Amino acid sequence: MSNDLIKPNRSELASSVQQDAQKIFNIDTIKQFTNQPTQIFTSTGLPGTPGYKTTPLSFSRDYYNLIVYGQEPMLADGHITYEKKRCLVEDDNIAPELKEKYSPLTPEIIEELKTFPCILASENHHAGWTDDNHFASFAQLVEVKNRSNGIELYYHPLFGIPQKRINELLFEFGICGKYRHSNELNHSHWSIKAIDLYEVLSEASLFPF
Repeated sequence: MSNDLIKPNRSELASSVQQDAQKIFNIDTIKQFTNQPTQIFTSTGLPGTPGYKTTPLSFSRDYYNLIVYGQEPMLADGHITYEKKRCLVEDDNIAPELKEKYSPLTPEIIEELKTFPCILASENHHAGWTDDNHFASFAQLVEVKNRSNGIELYYHPLFGIPQKRINELLFEFGICGKYRHSNELNHSHWSIKAIDLYEVLSEASLFPF
């Protein structure tokens, strides 16, 4: 696993991570219409209170962003900063045609990347597997800032996914990795997968709706 980010004590975070994951499973604030499988509704505020509104989010079904980082899951809005060598250019983790198309990160490319859904995950707790209380999330990529000293990814989590299940479905998620004892969830990086994430989550019963 990478050591570029400081990792907090896991025992202290286990209960809070699980509580946060349960909060974003709340289907009163996140809804999916069954007849519109590519659209999710997110909301701000509480129903019946001033300022409450819902916002439809439509995502591509052709690709998804895989965003893996070295800290415990941040299941609230935030951002992650990467070295550029970890973003869309690692030959072991991204198909050559996707690397060529998306790694330039022009303004037009960034806008397209924001239409892809995301799996947002922290590194596995162990080599190739993780614990029951470790959650990834289905997330929205809100913004990408390509700076001279790194790349910042801004995200908005929508609902939690047990990361143990993702490790059990490596082929389906396209994250088998180079080594048999490990996979892409053991390495902080940003990649793109030419996979219908909605189909994978639906077939695995991982939508909380």
